[in-house]
Amino acid sequence: MKDNLGPDARENKKVKRRVVWLAAGVPALLLLVVLIAAYSFDGEALKQRAIDRVRAETGRELHINGPLELQFFPRLALELGGLHLSGPGGQGEFLALGQTTGAVDVLPLLWGKVVLNRLELRDLEIRAIRHADGSTNFDDLLPGRQGGDSPVVVEMEKLVLLNGRFSWQDQQLGLDLQLEDVFLRTGHLGRLSQGKLEMGGLLKEGDAQLNLRLDSLYRLDLEGDLLQLDGVSVGLRGQGAGLQQARAELGLRRLRLHPEAGESQLEQGSIQVEGLWQGAHLEGGLSLGNLAWKGQAGRMEQLALRLARGGKDQELKFLLDMDSLEAASQAWQSPQARFSWSGHWQGLALQGQLSSPLSFAGGQLKAGTLAGSGQVLHPEWLRQPFPEISISGALQADVGSRRAQGHLVLALDDSTLDGDWQFQAEPPRLGFQATLDQLNLDRYLLPAALAEKAASQPAEPPQAAPAEAREAAGWELDGRLGIGRLQYRQLKLERLESRIRWRQGRFEAAPLSARLYQGKTRGSLTWEGQFLWRQELSNVALAPLSQDGVGRELLSGRGNLQLALQGPSAGLRGELLLQARNGHIPGVDLVGALKQTDPEAAGLLPVVAGNTRYSELKAQIRLTPGLAEFRSLSLKSPSLRLEATARADLFGNRLEGEGVVQIVGSPREWGHTGWKHWQGRRLPLVLSGSPEAPAWTLNLTGSGASKSVPVHLAAGGGWNLGGRKLWLPEWLP
Repeated sequence: MKDNLGPDARENKKVKRRVVWLAAGVPALLLLVVLIAAYSFDGEALKQRAIDRVRAETGRELHINGPLELQFFPRLALELGGLHLSGPGGQGEFLALGQTTGAVDVLPLLWGKVVLNRLELRDLEIRAIRHADGSTNFDDLLPGRQGGDSPVVVEMEKLVLLNGRFSWQDQQLGLDLQLEDVFLRTGHLGRLSQGKLEMGGLLKEGDAQLNLRLDSLYRLDLEGDLLQLDGVSVGLRGQGAGLQQARAELGLRRLRLHPEAGESQLEQGSIQVEGLWQGAHLEGGLSLGNLAWKGQAGRMEQLALRLARGGKDQELKFLLDMDSLEAASQAWQSPQARFSWSGHWQGLALQGQLSSPLSFAGGQLKAGTLAGSGQVLHPEWLRQPFPEISISGALQADVGSRRAQGHLVLALDDSTLDGDWQFQAEPPRLGFQATLDQLNLDRYLLPAALAEKAASQPAEPPQAAPAEAREAAGWELDGRLGIGRLQYRQLKLERLESRIRWRQGRFEAAPLSARLYQGKTRGSLTWEGQFLWRQELSNVALAPLSQDGVGRELLSGRGNLQLALQGPSAGLRGELLLQARNGHIPGVDLVGALKQTDPEAAGLLPVVAGNTRYSELKAQIRLTPGLAEFRSLSLKSPSLRLEATARADLFGNRLEGEGVVQIVGSPREWGHTGWKHWQGRRLPLVLSGSPEAPAWTLNLTGSGASKSVPVHLAAGGGWNLGGRKLWLPEWLP
């Protein structure tokens, strides 16, 4: 029977037959290919070819311990275990791999494309090293070092890494980083791909241990030379760099890397850190607007670094910001960097700022023109907040040797401090040489009475943590300070000079020398758990010294004083020695009053205002907490001698003592009538009253007090005879 179909119908029928045969033939062909591959697969030969090729192309040794296993259902899969790759030249070990499993889609193989449905790596270890000359132990494995591009295109739908371990030893920076328990999960990877990246592990460096986790979206374009990360989030937890209970968060809006061109861009990055540091809460942050880097040059915009430390009554905040930062090779510079601080420390409220161009080159950090100001606010023992302190100077630091030096100028009102300083980190040491032209502390400090009132109920001083005490003990300070003129509590000193040292917990200011009140002084001050202060004053004018020191003239003439104080600050003990000559005790002319008094007559003792002159005055005073013991008090004049001892209770405000006044001299000093009455007399003396208002009682008869009319001399008051008081002029002390 003939076919009555037309030409077009017959042609369509032929096409359908061919499609049916093709549909049936392709699976058969694939089955045939699989059977041939399974029959001809030789794992050992494949292993040997891989070992030979690695040795020929890199000079490294490849070892594969386990067998190569091939699976055909449901996908073509290859399983490998026990792989080791040596370092350059076959030395050491660079890479080790416990187990690898990969599944390959079959159809893409027909057009030269390898699509891994899943690649899983277990127990991968990589040991990377950067040597002192900058070379690494993986330079020969980097792309571009080997032959041309392979015609085979490799892609994978998912990459999984479990229990990885990576180490990075940097001999240039002295780092030895370890990343353990690493896991990694990605989405699609190929010449043009995008997906989600997850990674984590335990980061170690010395005693530091940080748990790390990274999450990000990625875009990969190998032909366009682009790796882009969006919404990067990195979290760290652990301890390190002295921080306990440390926590850090890093966020990036976008990071674009162009590996072939050596170019990268970062947009809007930030880091937040917090933890405990030496018992105090520490937090900080870094934020930047944009970062662009190409080759050896880069530019950063809008950089801000924040650091804050908080504790009991101590909170300090620091901020460093730059509008831009430009870098080339290992050098960088910022046209203007600003540093500011604020907070509370040791009862003080502080704030200030500094600005300067910054540059770094050849390991040297320089701040050529420092300029700024600082201020001390609202302490209880100041009259008012300090005026703003102008700050200027220069800074240079050697980062490699961890040393720094600089010049600093501080200006406050009409006072200027000018000095040079040097610092080294190991061992920590600070040295300086500074001069201060003049300083009037009374302009800023409260008057003595108000200051004592403000400190009558002092707050409990902060106790240094043991770690802080050990750190302070390790510091060393050595410097010299000179002050042209200094005023403190009305006392005025000139040409004050001292060497100041702190070493192994011991403070020392010695020698401590100056000129004051037409004389000079020299001494030393040390502290090592307790104070020890020794000071000698030579040939000083006693009238202005006492006037400025206690607010009234106690003595005149010239004198020498020796002071020694020792003990804890709350219970100082010591001794004061006074030797004075050719002066007077102002207020009453004791000799003049005695000349006009008839000791046998009753009645009022005449008041004679003036001065009791002396040719020599000595006092030895022992000081203990709340007590001043006058072990010996002696006065010599052409007309009399005085010897006494006394005890002053400073807390109870009581004074008690006794002594004797002996009449000496010639008729020329007393006159013939007075000499007849007073020659050779020894008059008992009793001291009473209070340290603030001392009183002298003198028995004129030279016998028991009950048989004589006592004469009472009260400081700031007058003579008192028989209960009646005659007041001295108001201008007398």
